[in-house]
Amino acid sequence: MLLYLSKQENRDIFDYLAEEKGMVIKKYSGSFELKSFILRDMRNLSHYQYMAIDVSCIKDSIPEVVEAFTALKKMYKIRIILYVGDLLEDYEKLLQACINIGIYNILITTEISKLKEDLCLVTSPLGMGKRELIKALNQEDQVLVVDNTIYEFVKKNIRIGVTGTMHRVGTTSLALNVAYFLAEMGARVCYVEANNHNHLQAITKEGVHFMDLYEEADEDFDVIVYDMGVVETKVVQAIKSKCDIGILCATGKAYEIQAYESCNPLFEGIDIHRIFSFVDASGQGKFMQEYGSLYFSEYMPDPYQASINRDLWLDIMKPWVNQVNRIERG
Repeated sequence: MLLYLSKQENRDIFDYLAEEKGMVIKKYSGSFELKSFILRDMRNLSHYQYMAIDVSCIKDSIPEVVEAFTALKKMYKIRIILYVGDLLEDYEKLLQACINIGIYNILITTEISKLKEDLCLVTSPLGMGKRELIKALNQEDQVLVVDNTIYEFVKKNIRIGVTGTMHRVGTTSLALNVAYFLAEMGARVCYVEANNHNHLQAITKEGVHFMDLYEEADEDFDVIVYDMGVVETKVVQAIKSKCDIGILCATGKAYEIQAYESCNPLFEGIDIHRIFSFVDASGQGKFMQEYGSLYFSEYMPDPYQASINRDLWLDIMKPWVNQVNRIERG
């Protein structure tokens, strides 16, 4: 179900989805104070999967729009879609602010066949990612300034297996963090809950496709992240035989280090990246002297903050990613 706010002249933009896809669309036409609309009707917005907005109908300041969208994204798994048409230069600062908070489902064309194609993309399971948006901006030769670094992956469906030495060492947080980091890079990412924690309903957010171990996707991804829970023999074998990248999570807490020492020998002969949490900078050298090559994650109260372990993930993904171009605009 899609809610659409628009100027009167643009109210039919999304009708293609109703006619061809059978999508239910609720329309409001006019000019809107978006922050007031969203905060006043926040409870009612839980019924919608998509909220589409014609940017020309918004009366708010840019900070007010950002505040409204941020509140909406925190409360609900609702996808925000912006229709710009051929007015991108008029709304450059607004769109830049929206992109900065992770809104990439932006329609920047009025050409009918391309608009229909993009409508299908922004309402697809993963939506329009950063990579698709950058390519669209480059094709239109637009002036919007974004990070135009485009990454390509050496193959489809790169499999990352993430496991932990014991419960509560940050396995799920790191699995989510790498998934959202890769999505921020422009990857099409699938997160698979390959454990029995049943956390999917609590952790799903826009930008990554979420599945449990028994579901099947009808599309290819650049990367599939498997959250495998606590180490056991079948997890070790799965990482060895089925994964391209293995990650073992541990902590530097004195009362938990024994768990790492116990399970580390299980990975003998297996290429795996070991990531320690809760080790301050002064103690990292000592840990590397004791245990060899390690990574250390940053303090991570919000695993969806994609950039928090940027250098760590870039180093791990280096063999699997190529930077293909960077076009500066402005």
